[in-house]
Amino acid sequence: MADKIRAQVAALVRSGVRMDLFHIASGAIACNGKGVKSFGAGPVWRRLTYYLFFYFGVARLAGPLDFLYVRYRGSSPRFLWMLRRLRRANPALAIVVELPSYPYHTETVSLREKVLARVDRACRGALAGLVDRIVTFSREDRIFGVPTIRTDNGVDVQALRVLPRAPSAEGLRLLGVANLSFWHGYDRVIAGMADYYARGGTRDIFFDVVGSGAELGKLREQALATGLAERVRFWGPRRGQELEEIVARCHVGISSIGMHRLQVDTSNLKSREFCARGLPFAIGYPDRDFPGTLPFVFQAPATDDALDIEALAGFLDRLGESDPDYPRTMRAHAERNLTWHAKMQPVVEWLRHVPAAATVSPACN
Repeated sequence: MADKIRAQVAALVRSGVRMDLFHIASGAIACNGKGVKSFGAGPVWRRLTYYLFFYFGVARLAGPLDFLYVRYRGSSPRFLWMLRRLRRANPALAIVVELPSYPYHTETVSLREKVLARVDRACRGALAGLVDRIVTFSREDRIFGVPTIRTDNGVDVQALRVLPRAPSAEGLRLLGVANLSFWHGYDRVIAGMADYYARGGTRDIFFDVVGSGAELGKLREQALATGLAERVRFWGPRRGQELEEIVARCHVGISSIGMHRLQVDTSNLKSREFCARGLPFAIGYPDRDFPGTLPFVFQAPATDDALDIEALAGFLDRLGESDPDYPRTMRAHAERNLTWHAKMQPVVEWLRHVPAAATVSPACN
């Protein structure tokens, strides 16, 4: 997700907004990639920095500000304290908070997440008096009593190389890349493969799963139980050239076909990355950037039913026949519609009507 945040910052800078990025790097508070405050080494200090010291440190290190853009990690007393401290130091400060998804209560699974969710619910009502706008990828006009700026997820298109069509000699290779969670619906893919072979399917179908996460163990067990251990490969986390080599061998990406389990209005980042690379993909939710008329998107039903592998294979065959150069077609769609420069324009337009934020002072060098 750090890549996404840096791409958003770059898009704002390109639009004339001067920005500094405060984040955590190697257990220390960093600004624009350079460590500016460390509270100590070791795992305990790292956790304290992540959950506590970061907020206090930013409030003291930020300096004069006209505009603050925050990626929301939930409300808490320390988060609200940081916003109040920054607003007192900069009375004309414009504060914008981005919600990665909304509603997000269905995403809490672990005990820690449930505890943090309780704290969030107890504190987020105060946002209405502190935050000027909430950026959302949903269609909500107001969230927590705060007016919204509505947009969709984007992607750093230029950072992703468009890939040629994968060779068909290896059969049909499906690709999942994620921090594996139940809403990705990868269990539907494995179930679909099992159904395909149970019905006499003869085509070689493979599923490459890149990443780790809460669902990894369950997916491994499912692949073993269905006799697909040789056809479902778990690569673990991969980046850079290693990831690109895996993607280049695959024919169809599986973006997310389990979003109905969350009951959220979403704008999935992986769909946009697949599009920029020229890899056809399957989704299981409505996406404003990918209407049903686009031939390179396979729309799976928003159910827990096994993925229809026969239909998916037919979709790819038809796409190859109708548009042999579909990777270039997909790339052109991404360049026109999916860049972060395009997606951040609603924020930029709002800022143009906020006099104090017309020129944003840098907080660090």
